[in-house]
Amino acid sequence: MLSTNLIETESENNESIIENDIEEETDSLQQIFSPKNDQLPFSSSRNKRKIQTSYKHSWRLLLLISIFYGLPTTQYIFYQISDPEVRKEQCYFNNKCVHQVGGIVSFNNVISNLAYILLSLTLYYIIFKYDNTFQNVREYYLIICIIISMLLEGVYSSLYHLCPSRVNLQFDTTFMFFFGVFMIIYILQKNRKNDLIDISKLFLFMGVLIFINTINLTLDNNSFEWIFVIIIFPISNFIISANVYFGHTNWSFNIFYFICRLRHSFTNIRRLPNISYLFCLIIINVLNLCLLITSISKNIDFSKFLLGTLCIDMIIVLIHHIAFKIN
Repeated sequence: MLSTNLIETESENNESIIENDIEEETDSLQQIFSPKNDQLPFSSSRNKRKIQTSYKHSWRLLLLISIFYGLPTTQYIFYQISDPEVRKEQCYFNNKCVHQVGGIVSFNNVISNLAYILLSLTLYYIIFKYDNTFQNVREYYLIICIIISMLLEGVYSSLYHLCPSRVNLQFDTTFMFFFGVFMIIYILQKNRKNDLIDISKLFLFMGVLIFINTINLTLDNNSFEWIFVIIIFPISNFIISANVYFGHTNWSFNIFYFICRLRHSFTNIRRLPNISYLFCLIIINVLNLCLLITSISKNIDFSKFLLGTLCIDMIIVLIHHIAFKIN
């Protein structure tokens, strides 16, 4: 009896040791093959995948740009409104609907931009209070940039309406550009597993757009600028569309490479990947060129042309995304 009891206890001990070994092996395998958690800012949900993406720096760069952009803007605006003579010469108010409160001449226009700020705060509350389970980390950082852009648009548009003028119009439109671009990238990013664009290249591209917009608002004769836009805009449109379609994170600017690749792809149109996506980009390019021709013929400002382009592109991309989800 004693020997049988010893054998039973030994077998039980061996079984427990084997079970412990199996549990340790499964735990170690889970640590190897399961992705690590990435603690993201501004969110109570911390179970995010650790993904290498340049988007994680986007909201920091946007805040940094807003600080350095805001300091000279604030100084220049307050210089204009502090001197009554300068304000009378440089600021253009609609005297038929002006409601002055204190030193603010057009208080109704200034306070109307409070809607941007309230909407951005509401979006922040909705996204990160009730829907904080982001499956795509890239979408997380992009939605932060959209919220910040909307908030900054309300702030800088209010500064513009303190002294509306042609030169000050850039303060009202800069973060509209950022908002539109981030919205388009956010929609396109939903169907991709890699970065749509490196964020440093995006901000460099935005800097070029803002520089051209500034030249347009400061020069009386914009013919040379439109000549530059006519040459650069169709080429840049084609390069951006080709990089987006072929899924290049590190964007290539070799236009002949994309022409040869598209020519090779169109030899057998049935094998084209995501043909609806391709036709969506073709429609965007055609409408952008039509809007460019209309802006030149009607002598429309570059800022209005660019805002119109972003609005049209955003609507088309959104319609394509909704149709893709329905199908």
